Amino acid sequence: MVSLLLSLTGAAALAWVAGCAANDPFDPQSLDNRRPLINFFVTQTDTTQPLNPTSYSTRTFRWSGTDPDGWVVEYHVAILTSPDEEAVWDTTTSTDTTLTFTPDDEGNADATFKLLCRDNRGALSDTLVQFIPMQNFPPVVEFQGDFDPLINMQREFLDADGNVTEDANAAVDTLFWNWGASNFRFLAYDLDGQETLEPFFRYTMADDEPDSTYDEDDPRADPETSWVRVPFFGSEEVKEFTVYLKGANPGQERTLSVSVQDTVGTGPVFKYTWEVRAPKGPVLYIPDISAPPTKQFYRDYLDGKYGPGNWDTYVFWRGFPDSEFTLLESMRKFDMVLWTDTGTQTNNIESATRKDGVLDQFLVPLDDSAPGVVLLVSRALTGSNSRLENTFRTNTLGISIKGVPEAPLFMPAGQQALGLASHLPTMTSRIDSDDKKGGIGLALDDPEEPTAEFIYQMELCLTSTGASCYCSGNRCIAPTPEAPADPYVGIRSPTRGESRFARIVGISIQLDEFEQTEVYPALDSIIEYELGVGIK
Repeated sequence: MVSLLLSLTGAAALAWVAGCAANDPFDPQSLDNRRPLINFFVTQTDTTQPLNPTSYSTRTFRWSGTDPDGWVVEYHVAILTSPDEEAVWDTTTSTDTTLTFTPDDEGNADATFKLLCRDNRGALSDTLVQFIPMQNFPPVVEFQGDFDPLINMQREFLDADGNVTEDANAAVDTLFWNWGASNFRFLAYDLDGQETLEPFFRYTMADDEPDSTYDEDDPRADPETSWVRVPFFGSEEVKEFTVYLKGANPGQERTLSVSVQDTVGTGPVFKYTWEVRAPKGPVLYIPDISAPPTKQFYRDYLDGKYGPGNWDTYVFWRGFPDSEFTLLESMRKFDMVLWTDTGTQTNNIESATRKDGVLDQFLVPLDDSAPGVVLLVSRALTGSNSRLENTFRTNTLGISIKGVPEAPLFMPAGQQALGLASHLPTMTSRIDSDDKKGGIGLALDDPEEPTAEFIYQMELCLTSTGASCYCSGNRCIAPTPEAPADPYVGIRSPTRGESRFARIVGISIQLDEFEQTEVYPALDSIIEYELGVGIK
């Protein structure tokens, strides 16, 4: 059976070959040429909306051709992006193109594609005409998600009569303001893609929109009169940036305007308005977590020395500012900063006294700013558990972090703080309470080559048993490093031998716990003759 089948197959093959040998050779050109087909790759998911709205700057279009009896050798493409232009045909073997669109004022643009292809025998496809409506999404600028502009602001409560009140329950409005120094953190993005954003942002505080723009390093780049152009920093994917205002001119209301644009000039202008005020006087009072009686003690003193309303207060009402730049530049607008606390070891004083922190930069500027002057009153100057940074205590104040009490000591009433210069009057403690404690026992960091000098010392106080009157807890013991025999409580840096006036004076006792009639003249002497404030 198998051999028969093979035999029949072989015979048939011989007959087919013999038949072909009798005809002319096959000529493909003798057949009719079928026209090629052109395809354009655009998808439309919603027929009620513009066709595939997308980025006007990175939009890539693709096409292809097929031929049922040969192959496509070239394409003819005409692209119209304006109704007034004439079709210009290009011949190409490419199958894609990337176009940049310029949208109109409403963010719309369009293109019309005309395409056909030619096959290897010269036949042309039908001409495909495709209208492509485009849409430009303008960029967006807003505050970064974790940024609250009010954290850099001061505030006042207003009552129904428009007067400032400290009673929050009586307040009907709140004013937010600063002295012209602030920072604002922003985020910019574009739904068309971050690559469509211009590589810079602009900001201004001009009352009227300026018609000039200058780069930030240009001497003419004044945000009060022009747009200031600043390059973006960070990655291409995330456009985060910060505007730093160092010296905005005072005014009832000031408005910061920030602009970001895409590559065709479309973009919003973000605006934020608040008050900018001028300093009322030479002193900035910072009552860091001070009890109300303590605050009132210093307010009464400042009112008496400079007159009511002739000094300013900085309050950490939302904690430390977003950037220490804001606090630093605010402090630099005053002749002196009076910083007080009750030794509560706050996050604010910890942040301010870290190495190269705001108080270091204020006292010893890292730039060409003039050095500042500080009067720091805090019993946290002593104690091994103080949250004043150790480097600040040793390098800036010149005091030791060793050989001092573990914690502030109880101080009985009637004890005198003795001035160690003729112009420094004696002060007498007036409150006999377990809550009344002082940072008694300051010690020099380097007694052999001191960078600081003591200006106040508590009188030596011993009980009939020889124990110290200055106690720690329930123990009152003989003079030791815990209850020192030399209970220094005031220090200045640098020494008088190095400079007539100090940059900083540190007082480790709570002055509001001393006789007011003695403390106020002592403060006058410290401010004028130790710090040189008001001395011409």
